[in-house]
Amino acid sequence: EIANCKFIRKASGLYFHITCFLPKEEKILPDRSVGIDFGIKDNLTFSDGSDPVNVCVPESKGIMLASRRLNKALKRNGGNKGSNHYKRREDLRRAYEKNANRKKDLACKTVHDILNSYNFVAIQDEMIGNWHKGLFGKEVQHSAMGVIKGRLKNSPSVHVVSRSFPSTQICPVCSKLTRHALDKRSYDCMWCGYHHRSRDVKAAESILEEAKRIYSSFSGRENSEFCTGQALCTETDGDQFQGKAPPMGSNAQHAGSP
Repeated sequence: EIANCKFIRKASGLYFHITCFLPKEEKILPDRSVGIDFGIKDNLTFSDGSDPVNVCVPESKGIMLASRRLNKALKRNGGNKGSNHYKRREDLRRAYEKNANRKKDLACKTVHDILNSYNFVAIQDEMIGNWHKGLFGKEVQHSAMGVIKGRLKNSPSVHVVSRSFPSTQICPVCSKLTRHALDKRSYDCMWCGYHHRSRDVKAAESILEEAKRIYSSFSGRENSEFCTGQALCTETDGDQFQGKAPPMGSNAQHAGSP
């Protein structure tokens, strides 16, 4: 059943984008749950100890070559646009489009593997756009974390924890908060002495436990604020975290996540 059709112009040509509806296929998923922590060193870290996933597509040689040709021509002509300027610009746009298609393809394959391996996926509503403005702008730009996060949020089996949840700092034993420097990759609680070899895996485990806790609190009763595949709404008060430090936002808690 065809819904609509759009005529799209891209650098590589003209395309028809057709939206259609197909019969939904029931999938038999394994009874497995996982929490996923987004980061810079490892783009996706899983709570079950699976190998981290990194989707990195740096600028290709085609982009660098087309950009160099365009800039040299502008400099040679004193900033004036010559007869071949628009042709060089279209070459650069096609190179960027090809790179974006590669990144999108890898992101779709990653999301497909995750959704077919777990029936309960927990992620955090990270402000990945703000990461791009910080020290790791190039790493974020070359990664596909934004595409992966957006596609995961559209799945009914994915549960999104609020970005205010301090997954990196919170201790799973005493629920108190401990700050860590960027270069410290393990987790050590300054209150109870709890130790985890990987702070990213610990953060993914905390995200999974928080999603399960909120999901179980909403199960059995309707709540207009809860929607599977969207942000899990929760009341954050002073009793939720027992640490001296207040719950940190996504920017503060994940300043060390990369």
